[in-house]
Amino acid sequence: MAVLIVSAIDNIIYSRTYCLEKSISDDAFDMKDAKSIAPRSSARQKWETTRILASFWYVKENFRPKWYLVQSADVVLFKYNVFANCIYGYYGKFGIMTKTFDRNVNNKNLNPRIFGLCNNYAYVIMLSAAEDILEQEHQNTTTVEKKCLDNITSRHCTVMTTGAVLLADILPCLLVKLTFPFFMQRIPFGIRHFIICLLQALSYLIVAFSSGIVMSLTGVVFASLSSGLGEITYLALTPYFTKNTISTWSSGTGGAGIIGALAYAALTEPHFLNLSPKTTLLIMLIVPLIFSLTYWCLLLLPDSIYKAKVLEPKTWIVPKSCLSAITSNDNVHMETAAQDEGKSPVSPEPVKQRLLSFKEMLLITFPLLRFMIPLMFVYIGEYLINQGIVQLIFYPCDRGWYLTRSSQYRWYQVLYQAGVFISRSSINIIQLPYWALICLPILQFMNVLIFFFESLYFYMPHIWVLFTLILFEGLFGGSSYVNTFIHIHNFAKPDVREFSMSISSLGDAIGIVIAGFASIPIYNYVCGTNLPAHITG
Repeated sequence: MAVLIVSAIDNIIYSRTYCLEKSISDDAFDMKDAKSIAPRSSARQKWETTRILASFWYVKENFRPKWYLVQSADVVLFKYNVFANCIYGYYGKFGIMTKTFDRNVNNKNLNPRIFGLCNNYAYVIMLSAAEDILEQEHQNTTTVEKKCLDNITSRHCTVMTTGAVLLADILPCLLVKLTFPFFMQRIPFGIRHFIICLLQALSYLIVAFSSGIVMSLTGVVFASLSSGLGEITYLALTPYFTKNTISTWSSGTGGAGIIGALAYAALTEPHFLNLSPKTTLLIMLIVPLIFSLTYWCLLLLPDSIYKAKVLEPKTWIVPKSCLSAITSNDNVHMETAAQDEGKSPVSPEPVKQRLLSFKEMLLITFPLLRFMIPLMFVYIGEYLINQGIVQLIFYPCDRGWYLTRSSQYRWYQVLYQAGVFISRSSINIIQLPYWALICLPILQFMNVLIFFFESLYFYMPHIWVLFTLILFEGLFGGSSYVNTFIHIHNFAKPDVREFSMSISSLGDAIGIVIAGFASIPIYNYVCGTNLPAHITG
C-alpha cells in the first residue's frame, strides 16, 4: 500500500518536470536563453504550464559537466514518469544530466503501470482474502488466526473451496469480456473509467461489512466486473500510444498482484500489523481514489479520443460520426510506409479504429485463436493450483516457518504474484517466440501434477520448496500473458487493434472459469482421501 501511494505521489510531483539539455558557459546564462529554447505551448495546453519556478546552474569549480533544469511558462509539463525518463545521470552533489524531449513526449512516454496496478488490485485482494471470506461462517470476521499448527491431524477442508471465490471473481469478468467488445466503442473512455472506479469502491465496502458468504461473494462480483471492464478498456486504449505501452501495462498488472497480495498478507499477518480483514479492506479504498485522480487529473488523452462532458448527458454516448469508416488497406499502407522509413509501426498520430460489423468482428477473432488458446491453457493450470490445490497444502510450525495455516495461503499468493510481476516486467529484456507460447502450457501442467500429489501425500520437506515452485508458476503465467498480447499487437492491423486487444483478453478469462469449475471436484477428491501414514503416524 505504501508503495502504491508513493508511486502516485511520485507521478503527480515529478510528472510536472520538463528537462532541457544545454551546456552552460563559464558566465551565468541569460534567462532569455532558457525561454528561447523552451517550446511554446499550444492554447489547449496553457493550463498545464507554470511560471518559472527554479533554475539551477553549477559553477565550473564544483561540477563538470554543467547542466541546468528549467521549468517555465513556455515549457509544456508532461505527464507520467517524465522525471524517471528525463534524469539519467548524477554528477557531484546535485549535478543532474538532463535529456531533451519533443512536444509529443506525453503520448510517447505514457506510463500505464498505475492503470494496470489499480485495475487489477481489487481482483487480487479478493483472491488473497478468499480463505478469510470462506471462514466468515465460522468465526468473527474482525479476528485473525494467530497460532501455527503443531501437528497436522486433518485436512482442514471447508464447506466451500476457494474455487467458489474464484468463480465469483471471474464469471462476471468473462461476461463483460464476451459482450462489451461488440458495443463498447459507443461508450466514452471517461464514462467507463467512472464505472470501473465505482465498482471497485463498492466491492471493498460490501466485503468489509459483510455478514456472510453470500454478501461477501456479491462484493467479489463487483470487483470482477470492475476488473473485466477495466482490462478491455485500457487494452483498447493502448493502440493510441506506442507499442511499449503494452509492456508497461503488463508490468502494472503484475505489480498489482505482488503489491496487493503483499499488502493484504502483511496487514493481516500476526507477526506484522495483525489487522483484521475488515480494517484491511477499508484501507484499500485509497486505491480507487488514486485510480480516479490518475485518469482525470494526470492523463492527457490524444485529440482523436472522444471525450464526454459530465454535465451534458447527450455526450455520454459516442456518436457514430466519430467512429472512423476508413478501410484497412489505407492503414496497412501507412504501417508499411512507416516500416520502410525505419520507424515504429505504431504511428505518432493515432490510427482511427474502423467501425466493424458483427461479421467482421468474428472474422477478426478467429485468426487470434492461435494466441488465445495457449494462454487459456496456461491460466487453467495456474488457477487450478492457486484456487483449487494450494488451499489444501499447509505445514506444521517446524516445517512452515511458524506461519499460521491462513498466513501460509496468503504468502502462497504473494510468491505467485511476485513471479507474475517479474515475468510481465521483463518483456523489454526477453521476448518469447511463438513456439515458446506453445511450451508454456505444458510446463504449467507439469506444475499442476506436482502440486496435486503434494496435496495428497505431503512429500515436500519444507515450505520453502513449495514457495520456489509457486514462484515459477507465476513466471510461466506472467510470461504467457505479456508475450501473447505483444504477438497480438504485432499481428493485428492498425485500424482493428483496439478490438483485437479487447477480444483477446477472453483467452485468460475462459481459462480461469474452466479452472474454477475444475477446482471443485479436485478439492472434493483430495478432501475425501485420508492423510498419508507418515503424517498421522
